[in-house]
Amino acid sequence: LSVMWTGSSLGGWALPPLFVWYIAKTDWRDGMILAGVAALIICIPLSLVMRTKPESHGYLPDGVKTSQEQNDGANNVVSGPMVTPKQAMKERTFWFLCLIWALFMLSFGALGYHQIPYFEEELGIRAQTAAYVISAASILALAGRWIFGYLADVWDQRFSMAIMGIFQSISMFVLALLSMIANPSWHIWLFPLLYGPSYGGMMPVITTFIGARFGRKNYASIQGLTLIAGTSMLFLGPVVVGLVVDATGSRMPVFFGIAIALLVMPLAALMIPKKSKFDK
Repeated sequence: LSVMWTGSSLGGWALPPLFVWYIAKTDWRDGMILAGVAALIICIPLSLVMRTKPESHGYLPDGVKTSQEQNDGANNVVSGPMVTPKQAMKERTFWFLCLIWALFMLSFGALGYHQIPYFEEELGIRAQTAAYVISAASILALAGRWIFGYLADVWDQRFSMAIMGIFQSISMFVLALLSMIANPSWHIWLFPLLYGPSYGGMMPVITTFIGARFGRKNYASIQGLTLIAGTSMLFLGPVVVGLVVDATGSRMPVFFGIAIALLVMPLAALMIPKKSKFDK
C-alpha cells in the first residue's frame, strides 16, 4: 500500500506549482480543463487495465499460486477474519476508526481549499511559494508512507496512528501560529516538515489496519462505511473555515480549533482494543 500511495505523493509534489504557474499565465478555468483532460487521457485507460481479485489470475493475495496451495495442501495460506459489515458496526474498533477518519479528513479538507489563500492573504506569502510548501509536504508524505507503512507490518498500528495524530495536531498549531509572526520566512517550512510525514503515513496504516481487523471478504464495504464520517468532514471542513473567515477575517482561529480537535485522534487510536474478537 505504501508503494501504491507513492503516486499520490509524487503528484502532490509535482502538480501544485505547475498548476499555480499555469493558472497565473492563463485562467483558473483553463487549469480545470487541463486537469480534466489529463484525467481522461491518463486515469480512465489505466483503470481499465487494473486487476481485481488475485484468484481470478491464479494467485492468492500473498503471491502463492492457487495450484501450489492445492499441491502442498496449504489450505490456510490466506488466514484472517471474515467479518460482515453488520458485525463490524457492533465493535467499538469500527467507531474509533470512523472518528479517526473524520478528524483526518477535517484537516485535509480545510487545508486543501484554504492553505494557499491563508499563505497569500494572511501571511503575505506568494502563491507560488505556498504551492512549493504543498509540494514539500507531499514529498515528505512520501517518506511518511514508506516509514509508517513499514512499521504497519512490524509494529502495533494503533501506536502509529497515535503518533501521526500528535504530529498532525502540532503541525496545525504551527500553521495557526504563523499568523502571529511578522513576515514569516523560514518558519513556513516547519508546517510541511511536521504535517507531511504524518499525513502520508495515515493512509496505508488505516487501510491496512481495517484489513487486518475485519478481513478481506467485506473489506470494501467496511472501509466505505468508516469513510462516511471522513467524507462528511471533508465536505464540512472547507465550509466551516470559510464561515469563520467571513465572520472574523482570519483563518487562524479555525486552524487552532482543528489542532485541538486532532488531539482526540491519538486518544481514539489508543482506545482501540489490542485484540479483535474475530481473530482465530
